[in-house]
Amino acid sequence: TGHLALGATSFAMSVASAVSTVRMTEVSGICFPAYFVCLPSTLSHRLSLDTSSVTTMKSMFSGANAFNSLISFNTSRVTDMESTFEGAVAFNQPLSFDTGSVTTLHATFRGATAFDQPLIWDVESVTSMFRTFFGASSFNGESVRVHAPDTRASASRSVRHQGALLPAGDWNVSNVLDFGSMFTYAVALDQDLSSWDVSAATSMSAMFNFTTLAPCFRRGIYLQFSTN
Repeated sequence: TGHLALGATSFAMSVASAVSTVRMTEVSGICFPAYFVCLPSTLSHRLSLDTSSVTTMKSMFSGANAFNSLISFNTSRVTDMESTFEGAVAFNQPLSFDTGSVTTLHATFRGATAFDQPLIWDVESVTSMFRTFFGASSFNGESVRVHAPDTRASASRSVRHQGALLPAGDWNVSNVLDFGSMFTYAVALDQDLSSWDVSAATSMSAMFNFTTLAPCFRRGIYLQFSTN
């Protein structure tokens, strides 16, 4: 099990000298520490890495407070996106990630205060959304579904809406165990989440603390959780 053998300083230098698209031929390791903290604030081009062998993007851009580049990554093998964009306060780019294998989104966008982009993702395998959007004060939960759910009725619905902008209320969170503080301080959130299937949930502590989300948009979740 290798690690990405590239320090922040040398990577920042290679990025700064790029003309258009930043590329690396291969990322052979399976772990991304926070190597992107030193990315220059002037970087505005697409960041394209071969991440086809990567299984964790934990803390990849954590604390990279000037980073705001387009990203083109293969995330098909990634299972861990804990704190990937935590504290990336300037980041606000569309994300098209294959998250079909991801099981943890723990603090993924925590403190990413500028982020409010459609999320092209699949959260059906996710078990932890603890603090996923904690302090993501601009986020308002729109996404595009790219993977059809298992049930025939839902799959039919997915086909009808494929490529359309869908609200967070359409996310399949049926396998999530921990919703603790998921949207705490996400003050822009204004989506109806009442239809979420939270039958597997074991924790919803402080899920909506310090938000202005209408009670009718969350009442169904709490009622369902209370009867589990």
